[in-house]
Amino acid sequence: MASLGDFTTKFGQGIRPNLYQVISSGGITIENQDSLLIKAASMPSASLGVVTIPFKGREVKRAGDRTFTDWTISVLCDQENEIHSRFIAWSQGFMALDDTTRGLNYADWSVFPLSVSSSSGKINPGGIPADAAAGKVIKLIDCWPSEVGTIDFSYDSTDAVAEFSVTIGFDHWKYENVNSGPQLP
Repeated sequence: MASLGDFTTKFGQGIRPNLYQVISSGGITIENQDSLLIKAASMPSASLGVVTIPFKGREVKRAGDRTFTDWTISVLCDQENEIHSRFIAWSQGFMALDDTTRGLNYADWSVFPLSVSSSSGKINPGGIPADAAAGKVIKLIDCWPSEVGTIDFSYDSTDAVAEFSVTIGFDHWKYENVNSGPQLP
């Protein structure tokens, strides 16, 4: 029978949902101080479809194709509204607002859950403490902004800061081991 000590050894400090960092490279660069404006993010989901095969009045189910749903982040507006302008510019890299000019401007995004117990003081080039990432990093591959959300203004809003959401489409995501895979940017 497992003891409380076994549980606490296995669990460690856990992952806290308010300790994370989101960075991007490629079409839009978000790192260091810019990443502080990413107010909310999530680990993106992946789903396996179902293939149903009829057989003599019964249904046999098998795993189908994997799909990835779009990923949404919430972003705080900085004083100059510079980060919103950068997301709009990234979006225009795929199709301009005023004509049908098209280009390709894909980016890769990484979501780093941070450890509660990081303390080495060593900093990686991306501004993340060397021992801060909690085991695994989610890396989203070939991302594009499918929607840069609205910034709502209202005389009724008091004691609030403007924010907007960005919905990001991507090809797929993968886990990277912080300790054995590529180092944090």
